[in-house]
Amino acid sequence: LYYLKDRHELRRLAARFAKSLNPGGHLLMAHANLVVDDQGATGFDWMHGYGAKFIGETFASVQGLRKVRELRTALYRVQLFRREANLHAQSSTPLEVASREGVLPCDHEIYGRICWGGCAVTPARAHSTNVTRELPILLYHRIASHGPKGLARYRVSPEKFERQLAYLKRHGYASIGLEEWVYALSARDGRLPGRLACLTFDDGYRDFREHAWPVLKHYGFSATVFLPTDFISGYAEWDRSFGEPAELMSWDDVRALAKEGVRFGAHGVGHRRLNWLSAADMLAEARLSREKIAAEVGGPVNTMAYPYGAHSDSVRRAMEECGFGCAVTTGPGLSCLGDDHFGLPRQEILGTDKMEDFIAKLGPPQIATVNRRIRYYLDRRRRRNLWA
Repeated sequence: LYYLKDRHELRRLAARFAKSLNPGGHLLMAHANLVVDDQGATGFDWMHGYGAKFIGETFASVQGLRKVRELRTALYRVQLFRREANLHAQSSTPLEVASREGVLPCDHEIYGRICWGGCAVTPARAHSTNVTRELPILLYHRIASHGPKGLARYRVSPEKFERQLAYLKRHGYASIGLEEWVYALSARDGRLPGRLACLTFDDGYRDFREHAWPVLKHYGFSATVFLPTDFISGYAEWDRSFGEPAELMSWDDVRALAKEGVRFGAHGVGHRRLNWLSAADMLAEARLSREKIAAEVGGPVNTMAYPYGAHSDSVRRAMEECGFGCAVTTGPGLSCLGDDHFGLPRQEILGTDKMEDFIAKLGPPQIATVNRRIRYYLDRRRRRNLWA
């Protein structure tokens, strides 16, 4: 049931299960505890939207279906439901709950994904138990609730954005800049300690300063914003065919944010598809935008985001010639060792994404090697079980 599309589908399925039971019939289920259900309790840190607790509560909320018994261990719950003959009757029999000492998984990787005592992860704990070999470079556009209907997929509401950052914080993520990641790809065998994500924002919308940056600061995350220099202090004119274009930040905004730690990269001069331009125009778009941003923020600009994600072999070579250190695309995927530094993939976060979609775009957890003490304990248990 973890793999259903979302919680609404789980509720619909629970109702179907209840309807299929005869009066007095029983349903027995066993599921794992996931920390996403209860941040303060032991559970698996799996990339699903819910676990045993939420599944049990969902089935218990169906009219006529009553949870009569539950066996709880630190890692699992076994739940017994009964279909009542009278759908509207209120049972006076209390839920019977039993607790037992659970059996630990022998698989090292599965064991490493247990969050003992919950996932209120400290930086030291996240650093010691996780490693990043595949980096989710997240792509956002606007953080806003309103705008043209045709651009709704490119808008993430401020409320949804905060839920996403809260999830990252609870699960021990830290942010990393593109330049640091490219250095890791070159010099550290494509691996960094800790659970990392890179947050990027295209186009420089004013709502980044109004809605996104305060939340990013609150949760302790950094960000890179890519600017189309000719439109700064104006509007996103390339979107005018969809309706009234959104306002972009001013250069005063950019300078103020740079002092607070926001990084800025180039997004061309006129927000044009670079692979449609002549070689001279392509180089001008890259160089002029890079020089303008560097002059405004008072520091080097080493990153580029291709407008519309449009690029080619010649475009990538031109970006390197212009002095950029890396460039990002709109192609989906996680960045890893072997990536072209001028064709880094990004996971686009859409306004239509549910929380389960967001979690899936982060990729599976990457667990560091289990330490010797845990390995010794698990190997000893396995040998004892074999002799038994």
